Amino acid sequence: MNFALVSWNIRGLGKREKVRAICRCSLKNKAQVLLIQETKLEVIKPWVKARLGKANLGEVVEVPSEGVIRWSNLRMESEFFQSGKKNYRKRWIGLIGTLTEGNLKIVLININAPNAATERKRVFDQLSLHIESWSIPVIVAGDFNCSKPGEERIGSGGT
Repeated sequence: MNFALVSWNIRGLGKREKVRAICRCSLKNKAQVLLIQETKLEVIKPWVKARLGKANLGEVVEVPSEGVIRWSNLRMESEFFQSGKKNYRKRWIGLIGTLTEGNLKIVLININAPNAATERKRVFDQLSLHIESWSIPVIVAGDFNCSKPGEERIGSGGT
């Protein structure tokens, strides 16, 4: 089974050019799942949701994250994934459902981790407990706010 998942930390979803870029990327990649991490909006405006809806993605699940200004947004094709239980936390959204092709039950998680290492560890520890409690496949994507040391980065010249 193949499917396309696009994850984007957009920083400024209120700008029309960024909304257009997400829609283009989603359509170009024929994404069945679009995960957005937004860090500059308290509320995602209705026109943004309507425009993203034109990217042929149906269901929307969103939650304001810690600090109220971070959002995780998960959109998916309803024919692709039948959602069930939603698990919201301040830093991530977990959506338990079934992939219609193959009738496979999975969990989709969109995370927007904190920048501070100690807070990030707490969030990952909490998330790990949830993942360990599920006995089904889990897909975790999003903004982990972790980066490789410069020497491990590809194409960065070690900086």
